[in-house]
Amino acid sequence: MKTRRHTPLPRRARDGRCPVSVRAGAAFTMIELLIVVAIIGILAAMVVPKLVLPEPSPEFLLGRAILEIQDRVTGEGTFRLRIADGRLVAERISREAAGWKETRLKWLPSSKGWRAESPQCYFFSDGSNTPWVLYLRREERERKFILSVTGFLTEQPED
Repeated sequence: MKTRRHTPLPRRARDGRCPVSVRAGAAFTMIELLIVVAIIGILAAMVVPKLVLPEPSPEFLLGRAILEIQDRVTGEGTFRLRIADGRLVAERISREAAGWKETRLKWLPSSKGWRAESPQCYFFSDGSNTPWVLYLRREERERKFILSVTGFLTEQPED
């Protein structure tokens, strides 16, 4: 049978304190810990909603895009919405190129499945637009949206 060797306990220093001591200032203060917790909380508050909240629906985004166009049309000239390959495309009259130039909108839906009865819808600087009937196909169901001359978007109920 083997005998274990025990390591001796550290002897007390001459002044009565243990030789292993924490240096002054080596520990975190309560304020430092609170600051770190606050920073982590702020970062979590920015990230968690992006992970938890659902993505806005295409019809909601279309309504916001129409409002965005109506806000921008007075200063930037005539806009139009058209459908290309099932996606909505926003364009404005370009004075430099003397034609239509694609423009980015913050709220334009990027989903596919759109079609319309007429090829495009124009938005004018007086706040009016051409009426437009849109269809969105999602999950084996097609929904109908009507954009009135005043820019009011409504969903046509199913028959």
